[in-house]
Amino acid sequence: MSVRTASSYFLLFVLGAATGCGVEASDTSAETAALAAPAPTYSWPLPATGWFPDKFDLPLPFAPGLPYRGSEDLHQLNDFGTPLSTGWWSYNFLLWLDGSPRITGDSLERDLLDYYKGLCNYFGPPAVTCTPAGFSSRVSRLGEVSLGGRSADFFEARVTGFDPFFTGQPIALNMLISSIQCPRARHRAVLITASPQPIGQGPWPQLLENALQFRCQ
Repeated sequence: MSVRTASSYFLLFVLGAATGCGVEASDTSAETAALAAPAPTYSWPLPATGWFPDKFDLPLPFAPGLPYRGSEDLHQLNDFGTPLSTGWWSYNFLLWLDGSPRITGDSLERDLLDYYKGLCNYFGPPAVTCTPAGFSSRVSRLGEVSLGGRSADFFEARVTGFDPFFTGQPIALNMLISSIQCPRARHRAVLITASPQPIGQGPWPQLLENALQFRCQ
């Protein structure tokens, strides 16, 4: 998928989203006054049906080398684990990172490679062979989008690796990624939408609809 197509699709989806979706905006003076207050968290509701969640602390046991602290929150479609289904390996996941780490295309390429290599090596053997040459990560920065009045860096990515859970076969994931600084919460949110399906097809509308419910301060 071209950069122009991915960017246009996402922007059209944002413009069509319901009012109030995205990152909650607040004025600068309120943010400054709240810095000494207990850090608020984020809001990201799980749809009532068709999804299941997972949540883990960072550092992750399968990717301890990732240079972050915080948590990972996953929203997965119910047929995530059903090969050949529309929702196979289709999910959103949020990396809720302590502080304000700098996130770039280069850092995302490294982190995604470490994440999916670690996932395979931790859960795959002995049934799955995680051949190093089968992993790759390519990330392109598409620019910035405004989510609820807050600026988010926007990226497209493609990651290849192996499915360590269900088939043991090679897999390629298409991704859209938003990186948002949440100053009152003193965290950075990295929100990733992933699916083997081409961007814009299959489960992508419902994946992005859920992603756009995320709010932070």
